[in-house]
Amino acid sequence: MTSNSKNNLVTYSILIAACLTVALIRAALPDVFVNGPPAWQLFLSFRGTVVTGLLGVIGLVFLNRSGLRGMWDDNLSARQKLLIPLVVGVLLGLVNISLRRFIPIDAAIATFAKSQGVTISPTLAGAILGYFSGAILINIVYFLILIPPVVYFVSGRLLRGRRQGLVYWSIALPLALWEPLTNPPLPFSLEAFGVLGTIVIMAAGTVFTVGQVWFMRRSGFVALVSVRLGLYAITHVLYPRLL
Repeated sequence: MTSNSKNNLVTYSILIAACLTVALIRAALPDVFVNGPPAWQLFLSFRGTVVTGLLGVIGLVFLNRSGLRGMWDDNLSARQKLLIPLVVGVLLGLVNISLRRFIPIDAAIATFAKSQGVTISPTLAGAILGYFSGAILINIVYFLILIPPVVYFVSGRLLRGRRQGLVYWSIALPLALWEPLTNPPLPFSLEAFGVLGTIVIMAAGTVFTVGQVWFMRRSGFVALVSVRLGLYAITHVLYPRLL
């Protein structure tokens, strides 16, 4: 096992162990996570965490062979892999909550949740733990499972190591666009925010997700996760307590 492969395995194991710890806490103390978003039923369950973690191993195996940045490369500083992307995520979170002064995002979310019979108002501890674990697991689903295998097979094998950047962005961009184009659903956005509001929300979401895959390309998967953690800290943990 090479040094990079070992770093990838250790780092991924730490991430999944952290998520499993959150799942066990939720199982033992369900009241801490009461009134969380519906996605928590899947991502914070022990079964959902295990399944997602196992699927992520597919990406991990091919990450070791793809020539892409590893999870935690030794030739990059913690500042590059963790601090800078975290700060970028915080700044994007501040932009997000600033947009809410002009676009009725909060009212629309509350109305939609009410129509589904859901109240999204987790405790502070539940929000910190739930969104921490969720940020890791959702990025495994969105990016880790598919990007390394595609880069390995297309660039590494089919093109014999050439055009890695082109191949990376050819798969990373569609994956990055999926979230802002579907969450919230386009018909809902148009009805709630109008055409201009929808364009602004989609553009802001695209900057966020494309920024994530840019950091993955530059500094590795932990950097990608750190961007989402920074954004969630503002939009999902701190901001709801100021309303």
